[in-house]
Amino acid sequence: YTAFCPLEVSISKLTDGVSRITWTIPVPADTICAQGSTLSLPPRDEVNDPPRDIAGCSYEYMDRRKVATFSYGGDAQDEAVTELRKKLYQSVTRDGLKPKLDEKGRPQFFFYQNECKNCFTEEGLGMAVYEWRPKFLQGNAVGIELQL
Repeated sequence: YTAFCPLEVSISKLTDGVSRITWTIPVPADTICAQGSTLSLPPRDEVNDPPRDIAGCSYEYMDRRKVATFSYGGDAQDEAVTELRKKLYQSVTRDGLKPKLDEKGRPQFFFYQNECKNCFTEEGLGMAVYEWRPKFLQGNAVGIELQL
C-alpha cells in the first residue's frame, strides 16, 4: 500500500440545514499514472454502508490553490477551532488577502489532519490509520481558501 497525508476535513451546511462532512485526500498524479488510469473506488458493503445519496466517494482533479493556515494540536471538531477560524480570517484580511467564498458568500475553511495516514492499494482507498501525536506538537492546521 501507499500512504498519503494530510487528510483535509471540511464541514458545510446543505440547503436543508444538514451538515456535510467532506474528507479530501491528496493523491499525487504520478501515483494515479503508475496505476495505469484512475484508482478504483472503495468497494461498497451493501449491508453496512449508507446509500450513495447520503455518503459517497469520488476522485476529482484539484486545481492549483492558495491557502493560509494556523498550526493546531487538537481535532477538527474542538470548540477552539471556531476561535482559530475567526483569528485566521482577521489575519488574512488584515494582510490584504481575499478569502475565497462559497456560493452563499461564506469563507471556505478546512482542517488539515496530519496524524491520519490514508492508505491506498491497487483497489483504491484501503484504510485510514491514525497515529497519536501530543497536542503540543501542533501537528494539525486550521486553514482558509484564498483567492488566487
